[in-house]
Amino acid sequence: MSRFNNSNPLLILIIALLILISVSFIPLNKISNGFLKDFSFLSDIVPAEEDSSENVVVADDNLDPDIAELLKNEQDNNDSIANNNLTDSISDDYVYCDTSIYTEPVIEDYTPNRTGLQHLKMALSHRGSKTVRIAFLGDSYIEGDIFTQNIREALQDNFGGSGIGYTPVHSEIAGFRRSVNQTSSGWKIKNITESKANMTLSGVYCNATGLAKTQFKGSKKLRHLESWNTSTLLFISPDDVDINVSQNKGEEQTHHFTGSQEVQALEIDGQTSNISISVNSNNFTALGLYLNDNNGIAVDNMPIRGYAGIRHHSISAPIIEQMRQYIDYDLIVIEYGINAISSKQLNYNSYTSALKKDILKIKSCYPNADILILGVGDRGERRNGEIQTMKAVPAMIKAQRRMAQELGILFWDTQLAMGGNNSIVEWTNNKDTNKDYTHLSFKGGARLGKLFSDRLIEEIGK
Repeated sequence: MSRFNNSNPLLILIIALLILISVSFIPLNKISNGFLKDFSFLSDIVPAEEDSSENVVVADDNLDPDIAELLKNEQDNNDSIANNNLTDSISDDYVYCDTSIYTEPVIEDYTPNRTGLQHLKMALSHRGSKTVRIAFLGDSYIEGDIFTQNIREALQDNFGGSGIGYTPVHSEIAGFRRSVNQTSSGWKIKNITESKANMTLSGVYCNATGLAKTQFKGSKKLRHLESWNTSTLLFISPDDVDINVSQNKGEEQTHHFTGSQEVQALEIDGQTSNISISVNSNNFTALGLYLNDNNGIAVDNMPIRGYAGIRHHSISAPIIEQMRQYIDYDLIVIEYGINAISSKQLNYNSYTSALKKDILKIKSCYPNADILILGVGDRGERRNGEIQTMKAVPAMIKAQRRMAQELGILFWDTQLAMGGNNSIVEWTNNKDTNKDYTHLSFKGGARLGKLFSDRLIEEIGK
């Protein structure tokens, strides 16, 4: 074998070249989901053009189907946008918050009198006798309580309260959540991407399919979640129904309700660490279960995977008005945009114009709530062999900030909080985001949650 190596250098060179050429035909990028760069034998001979159109997006463009056509219309205008940015297409004349002066993210207040957190502050002044409630609406970025559980913990440290707050009675990712232990059966879950009928703020409800059960047990993985003192089930049942409840593994109690098209509430008081609920009906809709104290603060996590936020204009104002007799909000935080962003799309005016209608509907349904928009977090794509911030991220953030200004509400720049452009590389290397260079890990959720909660608590104290 050694004689072959020493006496046939030309043959060895030819074989090596053939192997290199063969590797050029293997779609390394595709089979590695973007983590390996395609090899080209000629790449060192013929230099690649700067910023090639063959850029690889590390995270897939999973666009909400509702906005695919809407963004396609905007794409037709991209040729008129100089140098692939929005500077010439959106005037900054309306901006009265000079974001260039900030070295760290603030809660930008675009309300007319700079009183953006007035409702939350007023509610907190009465937190000894009522539940102050914050809702986080969003997509997979906050799914599984991955971000909000840390905000909840920090706020309850400062303002009191216990429990997870809102939860659907059935969840397809129950095992993923750390903030509550849940088992359920006999339910069919519906969300706003599938149906618009009778939708509420959460965008989710669950229908019983015969005998339906759900059980929740407190969690020890974070503070204030092991027990709570008020359990509230909101539901609609046109037929008479018996709801069976076992609290702290005690004897089952039956609560009878007369059929009604109106929202009804089952309220269970007393310190609780474990609750089981069951119904036997084919005409029962559980709008949500709320596990929290009757004072202090509650933080409700309301994510819908794959949703871009532009169906909330169809939520039912009459049903929400009925729900507000039991559950109202003092602050609503809205995190959407991941499912509207595309590597090929650099204009999001149509998207934010559509989203404005949904936010206006939410504001009309919850007139006592402050509204805060979270800008999209940093997201990576591969360009010229390196992971960099997706070009569309600054475009989306600019459109989101402009929308907040036009609506006169609050805005928090998530990407700036993460460290700005290309911060996704450090977050992923540090295992604070997943290898899709988009979504938070639990570790990253704690990191980002602290950044947000620290800022919110500081603003509340002003």
